[in-house]
This record gives sequence, C-alpha cells and structure tokens, in this order.
Amino acid sequence: MVHSHWLWGMHWLWWAFWLLAILVISRLFIGRDAHIPPASEETALEILRRRYARGEIGADEYEERKARLEDDQ
Repeated sequence: MVHSHWLWGMHWLWWAFWLLAILVISRLFIGRDAHIPPASEETALEILRRRYARGEIGADEYEERKARLEDDQ
C-alpha cells in the first residue's frame, strides 16, 4: 500500500474539480446580476402621489415634498 496516500489526495482533487465545475456552470446559467432588482421607472413625484393616495403621508407633507421636488427640476 505504498500509493494509498497518493490515491487519497487524488480523491479530494476529484471532489474539488466537480465542486468548481458546478460553481462555474451555475454562474453561467444564473448570472452574476440575477440578484439585482430592475431599476424602477417611476419618478419621485409618482411615488409621492402613490404614497399620498395610500394615506401613508398627509396633505401637508405631500405639498411640502411636492414643492421641493418641483424646485429641484
């Protein structure tokens, strides 16, 4: 059994190879940017209107933020 240690080392290299292969293949299919949500197409004013319509903010806060947004444009 002179070569038993050599075979044991090859066994671990074989598992490392398959683990690396699975990681590379999964990156190809899943992609690196898969976890990034798409950018919202809503403007800040539309979001403000939606929050006001839901009742999340009051009329005073709505008018104040709306004026601030319109000044920035």
